[in-house]
Order: sequence, then C-alpha cells, then structure tokens
Amino acid sequence: MNRQTQNTPAEERFIVSGKREKKRRFHHFHRLALLLSLMIILSGLFTGCGGKKEPEDPNLITVGKHEALYTGSRIMTDSDGNDAIAIYYQYTNNSKEAASFEWSMFYSVFQNGEELEYAPLFVSEDSYDILGEDNSLDIDPGRTKEVILTYALNDLTTPVEVRFEALIGDEKDSHTIDLSTVERAESAAPVSDRAELLDTDSDDTESEAPSGGDTAVSFWRGDWYGWWIIRDAEDAWEDASGSWWDAFARIDVGPDGSGALVLWDENHTKASPLAMLTLNVTEGFSENGAIAGGSGYFIDAPINPEEWTVDAAECYFSKWDHIIDIEGHYDDPAGDGSFDYEIVLRPWGMRWDDVMEDEPNNLPYYYEDWYLPLIEDGGEMPEVFDGEDPMDGASSDASASGRE
Repeated sequence: MNRQTQNTPAEERFIVSGKREKKRRFHHFHRLALLLSLMIILSGLFTGCGGKKEPEDPNLITVGKHEALYTGSRIMTDSDGNDAIAIYYQYTNNSKEAASFEWSMFYSVFQNGEELEYAPLFVSEDSYDILGEDNSLDIDPGRTKEVILTYALNDLTTPVEVRFEALIGDEKDSHTIDLSTVERAESAAPVSDRAELLDTDSDDTESEAPSGGDTAVSFWRGDWYGWWIIRDAEDAWEDASGSWWDAFARIDVGPDGSGALVLWDENHTKASPLAMLTLNVTEGFSENGAIAGGSGYFIDAPINPEEWTVDAAECYFSKWDHIIDIEGHYDDPAGDGSFDYEIVLRPWGMRWDDVMEDEPNNLPYYYEDWYLPLIEDGGEMPEVFDGEDPMDGASSDASASGRE
C-alpha cells in the first residue's frame, strides 16, 4: 500500500477538513461574481428610490440567495466534558435549485479573534443523535429548515462571532452572540462519565457488561485501531488511489444496543473526526451480532447506512479474531470525483500477530514502530495522533493490498 508523499488538490481539501476549517473548496457552482455584484448594486439603487430604508433584522443573515435567521443559542457540555455552544438558525433556500445550508455558504465561528473547533453535542443523555448532523441535507427552493452549529468555547464570557461568506464573490455577513444572554441546557453526559460503555479493560468488562445481549454489546463497544484506504478514485481524487492512513475509532454503545461511532486518523482528531454516525447493535451470524449504521457523515458527505452495516463474522477479515471490515463509497459533494474506501479495525491494545504472520501487508502502517511500543507501556488510544513517520518522507513500494 502506497504512502502519499505529495497531496493532490482533493487531498489538500481533505486534510483541511481534518482541522475542521469550514471553508470547503469546490467549484461546480455557476454563479458569476459580476452578476452578484450587479445585483447588490441594483438592490441598493432600488432601496434608495423608495425613500427611507427599513431597519434590517440584526439576526437575519443573508448571503446570495440564502438566508439564515438566528433564533437562539444554548450552552451545553460536549462529549469531552467541555463547555460548548449550540447555535440555532432557520435556513431558507431562496435559490432556484435544491440546496443545503452546509453547501450554500462558508461559515466560521470565532471567540476573542480565535477560530473555534467543532464539538459534537448529543441531543440528550438518552440519545446518540448529534445536533446538526443533517445540516448538509438539501431542501427545495422556498423551503425552510432548522440547522444547528456546535462549537467548543474558549470561555463563558467573551462574545462569539459567527461569520458567513459567499461561495463565489465578496458577499459577507456576520452576527455576534452575547454569552451573558445564553442559558445552559442539558446535554448528554461526557464520555468520561460513561466509562461503563467504553471500558475495554478485560478485567472490568465482565462486571460492567450490560444485562441482555451483553456479549454482542461488549464485542463492539470501546476503542479500536487499524487503517483505512482509498481505492478506485476518480477525477480530482485519482492520484489518491492506494493512499492509506492509520485509523482510530470509538464505539459507544448503551445497554439497549444503540450508540455512536467516531472515526479519526492521522489528519483528523476525535474532536474533529473523519466520520461520525449513529448505530445499533443487532443480531448477526454469530453471538457477537452486527452493527447497523444510522445517520452520519464520512469526510463531508452523508454516509450510506447499508455500507456501514457490518457483521464481523461475514467479511474477508473474519478468519482472524475480533476484527471488523467496513467498505463504502464516497461521492465528493463538490463534484470533484469519488472513491471507494475500506476501513479495518481491531480493539485497541490487541496484538495483530496473526495478521503479521499471514498477511503483513494488512498491518497498520505505524503498527510496529508506534503502536506496539505504546500498548506495551500501557498507553491509551490518543485522541490526536502524535506518531512519527519511520519513513520520514520516503516513499514506499509496498503493494496496495495483501489480497485480491
């Protein structure tokens, strides 16, 4: 499997998404900057002809043919136990085509001049649905839907500024939120407070496993480590075919089998993940059951739940113990191409000696130089990858896969 030493334009955008920069780079929109400028000028002329201009609503954001009416905010606790803000809007699509809030304008959130990072917020303590996970869904022209932005706060006193920018042209808008007027609301307990769902220590698992279906739930819950790879990439992603990265995942499952999966890699973090989705543990071909994917995203596109429905007993890797394989397809929302992807994971702390003996090309890239020393020292799975590349910029001639 090849390690990329130079990034394609599409990969650059992929890496930027890992830092949670909300400025998506895509160019399939056919609006002309000159036309937008002319519309703004004409709008100003017609307003002047009507006499005194009506006062504008400071809560109404207008960028091109798209509006976002700010309706309020809530301070909540994110999945890491830190303070975060949920910002609510009513998004209206005034264009002539179906569009989504996520792909209608650039947006970013600042506090004291520093851009804030995305923070996943659960709908409630009893739910694994994420606020704002449907922001990228299209609505027809003239329709309105609620959208929610969620970001980690630096403090609870400094005002928060939300900035919006047109995809093409210079049109901008913004508004400021006074945190002294924002009330705190209930949210899901921090992950650290749900240790019984995430504990992967074999000494404690038996005593803390939930009753009813505990074998299947215990199989899936916890921290996972492995790799993911891009295959059969097209257009702007073509040069990324065969590129692969070490991957990390946390599967959080409740006693009823419902839960969530967060996936990150070398370019992403747990707080700004590569993928996030809801799931349910269901019956499968073995006592370990299966997971059925729900709603969520991969990079910047909605996932196909069927692709994220996985039975560990029915995959190529099931010949080895306690290993899962997820295969999916990504269509770039920017229209820049597509690719197939595969994700292979094993519980954090588990050795891959059997894979090393049978098919060493299916080991994670940093397995021997970084992972083994870390787990032998009792290290926990990092939420931000800090490993050093043993090749240090050198290219690899390894094949893309150890199997056909």
